[in-house]
Amino acid sequence: MRALLIIFLIFLSVLPISAQDPLIYKRVDIIITLNDNGSAIISLSYEIENTARVPAVPGYGYLEFSNGRISKASAFVNGRETEVLVNGSTVRYSVWEVIKPDEDINVRVNITLSDFLSKGILFNEFQAKIGPFSYWVEEANLKVIPPNGMNIVYLEGKTQSLKPGETMDVMGEVSRLPLPNIGIRWYPIIWLIVIAVLVAAMALLRRRKRER
Repeated sequence: MRALLIIFLIFLSVLPISAQDPLIYKRVDIIITLNDNGSAIISLSYEIENTARVPAVPGYGYLEFSNGRISKASAFVNGRETEVLVNGSTVRYSVWEVIKPDEDINVRVNITLSDFLSKGILFNEFQAKIGPFSYWVEEANLKVIPPNGMNIVYLEGKTQSLKPGETMDVMGEVSRLPLPNIGIRWYPIIWLIVIAVLVAAMALLRRRKRER
């Protein structure tokens, strides 16, 4: 079976460019679940469509993570578990599935990352580069689930279409403070307010001492 796939790929390589329309990600759903211990589970679900006039085989998929340490990874193609190889910060998964013209397959990848959250006194921060994506991404959706008792107070991540080779840059803050997510980083603002209040309090104490 593997020999037939290799012959098939060689056959595709000699086709004219007009017959080699690329595969595309119709939809990419990314869910980041943050845990109390600072780890995170990143689940990616793809719909890969073949827009060519001939069948196509994706082969291997690759994901690289800039933050955290990969402790566990699994992948599924149309609900069936497939081979996964972890090498440092890179995950390689097998998608040796023939996609007929105008049809699509579903690929799901789950990665557990330890030391994903940077913990602070009032805020925990996280950031990651997810990708690169091999094919054009028509639609990307991002959802972050905070740890128990915490709130997402800042989240940045491109959820529009992505070009082949692009990554999704994700950055966010979680806190127990009931602050709204209005597109600004609360971490520096809150600490500036705290410092300003302390400076004002010290100035007021000195003034009262002088008046005595």
